[in-house]
Amino acid sequence: MSDSMRPLRDYGPFINIMKDLENPIYGLIIGAAFTALIQSSSAFTGIVIVLAQQGLLSLDAGIPLLLGANIGTCVTAGLASLGASREAKRVALAHVIFNTAGAVFFLFWVPDFADLVRWASPVSDADGIQKLAAETPRQIANAHTFFNVSVALVFLPFTALLSKAVLKILPRRESEKAIEVVTWHLDDKALSTPGLAIDLCHAEVGRMAKILRRMLRAIVHPLFNDEEGTDNVHKHLTIIEGIEMREDKIDFLQDKVTGYLLKLGRQELSEGQSREVFNLISIVGDMEAIGDIIHRDMFPLIAKKRALKIDFSNEGHEEIIVYHAKIYKQLMRLEATFSEHKFKKAQKIVSKEVKYADLEAEFKIKHLERLKEEKKESIATHEIHMELMDHLKQISVYVTEIAKSVVNVDK
Repeated sequence: MSDSMRPLRDYGPFINIMKDLENPIYGLIIGAAFTALIQSSSAFTGIVIVLAQQGLLSLDAGIPLLLGANIGTCVTAGLASLGASREAKRVALAHVIFNTAGAVFFLFWVPDFADLVRWASPVSDADGIQKLAAETPRQIANAHTFFNVSVALVFLPFTALLSKAVLKILPRRESEKAIEVVTWHLDDKALSTPGLAIDLCHAEVGRMAKILRRMLRAIVHPLFNDEEGTDNVHKHLTIIEGIEMREDKIDFLQDKVTGYLLKLGRQELSEGQSREVFNLISIVGDMEAIGDIIHRDMFPLIAKKRALKIDFSNEGHEEIIVYHAKIYKQLMRLEATFSEHKFKKAQKIVSKEVKYADLEAEFKIKHLERLKEEKKESIATHEIHMELMDHLKQISVYVTEIAKSVVNVDK
């Protein structure tokens, strides 16, 4: 590229264009247009550096071209977002705002910025055009680095503000409540390396446990409160919508992870790997069953409870909260078992089996005693109370069985 551009040193029209680039606005426009045309800011930056190597471009002219390249590269992001999700369009818009604001800000300080870059860059002993050709390429490369690092540091405290601005321009639609579901870890390329593929499955199963944990945490709120409430993670969703969205995710992941494991099972596996693959298939099925308990069985209790227009007794409320917290803790341990490879957590789950079963039986006896005492709230909420405790117990059983299978495979 350097040799092909050497004749431009004596080409009049090109020399005139280079002189025009001393105007920062012209340089910005040309840099943006050229980068948008070739859709590669790195390629354009390379061209600018080669021009500088031939002594055809000064640092003061090169900086606006670099600033323009940062704006022009937004075209690539914009084209990529066409036909994509609204979230992808927001990312592209944030990219445009970030790059354009940074470029425009630096445009007003080109001479000062150029002086700073010269001060921080090596100096050549050559004279005239040879000095320009020797120093400017390094200076332009340094300017490119300084600009990008500086803009990132300046904008870092304002990321929340940028996010709000983007959401103001591209607000969420109702249709976005159906959040896209995808696998995060599975990769067909890893199937030829069974150990790696199994680790990827563990990560995806850990994600399923995390989703179930969030579902279980959320389900008690509408049982004890009449207001809708907001999902802890997706603030544009109600708690109920968040549970429904996560149930769809669990069903999707159960299908995808099972399919991946079946493909993995057709590879050449050791006896231990084969046992682990089919154990994971069983675990994924149990996790999907936990999701069904929360969504299919516990979900209808919300409407039944609200129709009663009466709360649980204080004692009953406390017992449900305590038992729910114990099962929630078990799901946290299960998540850590797979996501963080903390297999001792599985042993901890198993060690709590009898204790939590005894606790559930104790609470059930206390509830029956309140019925004998004809406590009004306990009588009115009896059916819901018993169903809720039974469903939590079912979840506990599934979690314990999953943990036992992990412990047995790990032996």
